Amino acid sequence: RMDEERMLQSAMIAAFVRYLASLKLTCVVIAVLAAMVVATHLTPAVSRGWIALPCMLLAVNLLAALACNNRLRRSGALVWFHLALLAVCVLAAVAVLSGFEGRVELVEGQTFDADAVRIVHRGAWSGLPPASLALRQGPIDVAFEPGMVRQHTRSSVRTDGGPLRIIGDGTPLTIEGYRFSSSANKGFAVLLQWRGETGGVQVGTLNMPSYPALEWKQTQQWRTPAGDTITVSLNVPTPAPGRWSLRALRPGVSAQLRATHGVIEFRPGQPVTLRGGTLTLLDIRLWMGYRIDRQPVLPAMLACALLGIAALAWHVVLRHFLAPGGAPVNAQSAAVVARVAHV
Repeated sequence: RMDEERMLQSAMIAAFVRYLASLKLTCVVIAVLAAMVVATHLTPAVSRGWIALPCMLLAVNLLAALACNNRLRRSGALVWFHLALLAVCVLAAVAVLSGFEGRVELVEGQTFDADAVRIVHRGAWSGLPPASLALRQGPIDVAFEPGMVRQHTRSSVRTDGGPLRIIGDGTPLTIEGYRFSSSANKGFAVLLQWRGETGGVQVGTLNMPSYPALEWKQTQQWRTPAGDTITVSLNVPTPAPGRWSLRALRPGVSAQLRATHGVIEFRPGQPVTLRGGTLTLLDIRLWMGYRIDRQPVLPAMLACALLGIAALAWHVVLRHFLAPGGAPVNAQSAAVVARVAHV
């Protein structure tokens, strides 16, 4: 009786494993994975963490296939290929859960602040960039060809009090595992100082919309500590007909301030009296947008992918180009060789 129960349990387990190894389940999981990828890219409300589930199901499917399929196990190359594919699936799930992606804007002279990062994706196993990340923005310059065609970006940053380093197109900067890459967003910023009637002083920056993408909309609003809303607008000179750079335009940029009492020229160093205090334009600077990402498992994924490609290539060579004893693999190839020898 107990032997029959064990045999029945073994048969049920074997049937379940064969179901996990079926190609039908593979197709369904791949379809779900594709749907998850599309949904997470089109709908920001859908977390990328859901991609980890079909990736792990694919890994289970591959493991069950290796356990059930004798044809796979007879070929060492195919075993290595499926093991590498299984590892890629597991690492893809780990990458989603441990990855981080964000956006941040830094003004010349500004120090990186983790609280200012706009999070695009943060996995369940990842955290925010450390607040003490030593990164200070230096001079920024972007070169253009006629017709607003961007040529190259040079963004200087300083880390840990060291020398300036350049971040540009295809030249990211990696700090403590976080990679900073310059984005297409950049523009002008105003450095403001607010002095309250009680003597308190606050200094901050107001970033204008990206230039030249939004060159017609160089206006930004700010709410004063007294509760009034003001509008700061920049008048940017027209670029030269030939080559020009964003930094070369900066000396000719002027500002206007719209408050409750009208529109005035907002000159650097000249305080403007408002309700509750005075506002002073300290400087007009440039800001640069950065993409921040952290993917600690990508090197391992690349290594597994290369291993899988090598194993599959070796299987193809053994199956279609090499045969035991140096003979062709199939009868059709043998017939072709025989005809050639007869001729």
